[in-house]
Amino acid sequence: MRNLLLASVFSLASIASAQCGTLAITGAGTVGTTLTVAVTGTSANGMVALVVGQTTGTTAINLGPLSLTLGLAQPFFPLPLGTADANGNASVSFLVPAGITRQVQLNAQAATFAFTLRPFAIAACASNVVGFTIG
Repeated sequence: MRNLLLASVFSLASIASAQCGTLAITGAGTVGTTLTVAVTGTSANGMVALVVGQTTGTTAINLGPLSLTLGLAQPFFPLPLGTADANGNASVSFLVPAGITRQVQLNAQAATFAFTLRPFAIAACASNVVGFTIG
């Protein structure tokens, strides 16, 4: 019964998957400097994760009623970025740790997951892919 109710809710929901937002990574990325990761123009109040990997490519992720296509090849790992504000912006800054002994070239993409109650809708979308170096 519970599964039937969930299936009914998802079939009635507006479900979307698209590209959204613009990702920018600024800073030198060298040891001891600050790196800032910011996404703008994504879904307002959506949960934003940064997906980081070494290789660009295409990976489709099935999320039940949603499908999300990333511009990264596996392996990659997600890092929570935070909740976007009412304008669809989220950012975080961090210090590149001293333990990184060599330069590493990486690629990142922001993935946003959002839902609304009135009207009920579920959405997942990904930003552009940005290359950056740490170390």
